[in-house]
Amino acid sequence: MSVTVLGMLFIPATLICVLRGRRDWLPWVLAAGMPLTTCSAVVFGSNKVSPFFVAAFAALWFVVIDGKRRWPSGVLVPVLVLMTGYMVLSSVILPTVFAGINVLVPRAGIDAQTLEPGTLTFSVSNVAQASYLLLAASVVLFIASNPPPRHFINAGFAIGTVLNVWALANQLYGIPFPSEIFDAGVDGAIGGTSSFNGTARLRGVFSEPSYLATFSLAALLFNAFLLRTTDVRGRKWVLAMVVANSVALVFSYSGTAVASATVVILLVLFALSWQFATGTLKPPPLLTSGLLFGGAIAALFSGLVSNYVSVLVGAKVGGSSYVNRNSSNSFSWDLFLQTGGFGAGLGSSRPSSFFFMLISTVGLIGLALFVLLVAMVVIRAAKAGGFAPEIWALFATLVAKVIAEPNMSQTVLWMSIAACAVAFKGHAASEPLTGEHAPPTSDRAANRE
Repeated sequence: MSVTVLGMLFIPATLICVLRGRRDWLPWVLAAGMPLTTCSAVVFGSNKVSPFFVAAFAALWFVVIDGKRRWPSGVLVPVLVLMTGYMVLSSVILPTVFAGINVLVPRAGIDAQTLEPGTLTFSVSNVAQASYLLLAASVVLFIASNPPPRHFINAGFAIGTVLNVWALANQLYGIPFPSEIFDAGVDGAIGGTSSFNGTARLRGVFSEPSYLATFSLAALLFNAFLLRTTDVRGRKWVLAMVVANSVALVFSYSGTAVASATVVILLVLFALSWQFATGTLKPPPLLTSGLLFGGAIAALFSGLVSNYVSVLVGAKVGGSSYVNRNSSNSFSWDLFLQTGGFGAGLGSSRPSSFFFMLISTVGLIGLALFVLLVAMVVIRAAKAGGFAPEIWALFATLVAKVIAEPNMSQTVLWMSIAACAVAFKGHAASEPLTGEHAPPTSDRAANRE
């Protein structure tokens, strides 16, 4: 076993949180690890643990020793426990029940497996995915039980954005960037360089551009909605985050970025139009001017945007990767039917889409439980008010994952769910909800009595 430079930072930070009982520090350590999802902190054999999941062990520890006394009330905990329990059991039982059927072996690569699928056996991938899910669920429960300050996950978005822009500066201008720190993996570099029409694609601190696209889209949406409530002093920084992540998406030359951004923009426009039509949204001057400015910029550069999108989409659709990814999803649908709707077990098969990964591994029951969890936290956060950045970051992540990002261990997904789940507790530890949408706290209830 070996410890990387990132491990030398995150392991001591995690131990300090545990040994000193600093539940208020741990969310920030988790947020710092959020953009390092494909990096390594600890490497053993052919396996690795990212910085985020090193810190997640502390979340699991606190959840266990604290017991029920800190848990939020309501249906969050039962649904989270039921979903996690079912998916973990599926990773153990279903590979045995359906042993020998054809699957897309997770570690063999989509392109190779689409041409020649492997056979289902219980493997280290089942153990790894079950472990990641257990740790991720612990993070959700820990943060929901120990609410940090509002919008705390923006710290993780900020760290990732700065690192990605730094990597872009290295790519464009040769400014030194310590890529070896973020690429330290099982077999040396975890990601290689790729190009589009002779131009290097930006992958930042991620192993490939599509992962960067998922992160940057979520960061962009988070900060775009944070602009509506940010004071004048913080507005420049938030706007810089929006611009920086937009630039990162452009230089990623990612089909995932184009497709996901298109869907998300349509969802945002529909949501804002609906709120405006129903009278629940009164556009502030900043939003109105921002939309007008954005529309003017889009019109001014419409030719460049249209050319960028058409060339990128044309290249992606015409490539073998696009064909193989679609074939992997079609294969996964057949696998879902072949297993009677139960799936082959968490970690048993890996297509291109998160949706097809779920139905082909944890089946209809697992998919329903996951959708129920997401729906619950989003509805609760929307009713509480003030969680629009977290909700839209979660939506952006899910859209990108459904299109082309199948990993259950995606850190932005679980941190966005956790940030929304804070609404079940009623208030953040150091920053209470305010305004007409704030739910009553125990102090308010006591005053009324």
